[in-house]
Amino acid sequence: MCISFSVQFDPKSIHVSKHGSITGVLFWKLDKYCFPDLLWNDFVVVISCWWLSAYSKIKLKGDCEYFRWMDGPYYGTVCLLDDSLLNITLYDDHDGSITCEKKVDRDKFYDSLMSSALSVYESCKHIDNKDVLLLRSLLGG
Repeated sequence: MCISFSVQFDPKSIHVSKHGSITGVLFWKLDKYCFPDLLWNDFVVVISCWWLSAYSKIKLKGDCEYFRWMDGPYYGTVCLLDDSLLNITLYDDHDGSITCEKKVDRDKFYDSLMSSALSVYESCKHIDNKDVLLLRSLLGG
């Protein structure tokens, strides 16, 4: 059975450090489970670029890819099961344990990933940063 999936991003949480790093709240929500954590703060532009690149590899190879977070030892694998279904396994690498494993609809995963990346871009497009330019190109802009 498929569960609901969404990428949660809070545009109001954007912060630009004095070194130009862009951080904000970004996490995955699978039904009621939040990963890595509710209100997880990370490098939103870089992570969005990584995730879009990883998903494009799944589309090309039809296999599994890693989806990483920069801060903390958290990552997930997303594997194509068939034309419409993905398997997501989420890990806490403090001890290598699996924290969650769920099947999600491929189109809903992609739509949420793209929606989140677009929202990150819209929130950051005014910032002069090479990562923002990369995100724009990955979004087809």
